[in-house]
Amino acid sequence: MLPKYKPNNSLLKAVSILKSFTLHEPELSAAEISRKAGIPKMTTHRILATLTVSGLVERWGEMGKYRIGPELYMLGSVYLGTTDVIIAARPVIRRLNELTSENINLSIFDKGSVVIVMKEEAMYPFRYDRRVGSILPAYASAMGKAFLSELADAELDSIYPAEEFQKFTKKTIATKTELKLELEQIRRTGISFDQEGYTERIVGFGSIIRDARGVVIAAIGTGLPVFRIQQNGVDRMGTLIRLGASLISYRLGYRDAVHPVHDIQEVVSWWEQSQMNSARKEGSLSRDERITSFDAATEAEKENVL
Repeated sequence: MLPKYKPNNSLLKAVSILKSFTLHEPELSAAEISRKAGIPKMTTHRILATLTVSGLVERWGEMGKYRIGPELYMLGSVYLGTTDVIIAARPVIRRLNELTSENINLSIFDKGSVVIVMKEEAMYPFRYDRRVGSILPAYASAMGKAFLSELADAELDSIYPAEEFQKFTKKTIATKTELKLELEQIRRTGISFDQEGYTERIVGFGSIIRDARGVVIAAIGTGLPVFRIQQNGVDRMGTLIRLGASLISYRLGYRDAVHPVHDIQEVVSWWEQSQMNSARKEGSLSRDERITSFDAATEAEKENVL
């Protein structure tokens, strides 16, 4: 067992100073850094002097403001150059799989289709045919709809020139007009939902993953058999997938201002708390009330996701 050491306070203060810089505030004065980091001005000046000598920050412009230095940029480039989406996603996908026992997939978008590039199988006997390399029509899958929600109408019209879609089940979305309405709702929530659009009795959830520039490069998703919905819940499962996507994006260098997630433990804590809340609520109902509540909640939560 490795010995436990107390963190070095001076280093923690230096890290706080470096974290003061963001894409929205790339240049800061010493006073601004002191305020953002919560460190006294004299201490801030002393640490900035050390960071400047090391090349981790640099003075910039006539006002003498500071910004990220070339050495720190090089370290960041090493991280980004060795951390592709598979590496960034793997531990997150495995943890979500452990939390839910459901299959968790990673996909990329290719000309109106979704290609699964990584998969953790469900931890129960039921299986359906979704292997690495499987190709799904984007309009009939949750991950695909997540990708499509990032496109302008002109791009959608280019991919889908016809108004009507090929139907794979009775519940496959029928027209491009319906799809565009659904995509508007996905843009608001960050969560896509597909109810048996490609495979009967399978309900899907998806959310997009961005790289450091904010460009969509992948999507994460899951497909639950309908008999599992009551156990995990529509709203809770959709939110979990969005949190997972946000964490993977963070690991790739993207900073999500709306749904920021920085560590897998944040996701785990949220999931465990939501499970306890659900158990308390269900425990207070009679059997008939639970059945009625589930039927109503499924429809309501589905509308919230959409």
